[in-house]
Amino acid sequence: TLVAGLRLSVAGAVQGNNQYKENGLSANNTIGAEAESSQLLATYATGPLSLTVVSEKVYGNQVGGANANPGGATLGTNSLKAGGSKLFTVGASYDFGVVKLMAIAGSEENATTGAKLNKGSSFSATVPFGATTLKLGAMNDQHTTNQDKVAVGVDYALSKRTTVSADTYRVRNAATNLGQQTWIGVRHAF
Repeated sequence: TLVAGLRLSVAGAVQGNNQYKENGLSANNTIGAEAESSQLLATYATGPLSLTVVSEKVYGNQVGGANANPGGATLGTNSLKAGGSKLFTVGASYDFGVVKLMAIAGSEENATTGAKLNKGSSFSATVPFGATTLKLGAMNDQHTTNQDKVAVGVDYALSKRTTVSADTYRVRNAATNLGQQTWIGVRHAF
């Protein structure tokens, strides 16, 4: 490591199903969703401070096409990120001991045209009180409409590996309350 606490990661993935080569389908045509992605992740953590930057490109390929089957029928087009998109996210957290503050901001744009597809930000805090941890959060998502989400939750540690959680959040946009969800659960780490 060149810088203490710094980790870099580069990843790539291809998803698809390259089968059904019989019946005249060529090897480079598939039936089903196909997408590729590449990702660069940088994380810096030292003491109570943690910073993360993620840059990712996701792009879909045409599935099928005029020469995809002997009858010349088109098998379809991949709707998953058609044309591709670039995602960029930055996040930070700082643990003050009595409260841990976290912030995340991200954006997504069309890889071909550069048009903004989505952007958002999130701020949250956790406050530990012995075996109980209070969780507070707020998020703004500007995907198709400008939506705000506010969340409150509590965790109670029954043991080192078992935690009971109760959370609730409300989503709304400028015009209406879009809904509220509440859940209670148990989490156990093996």
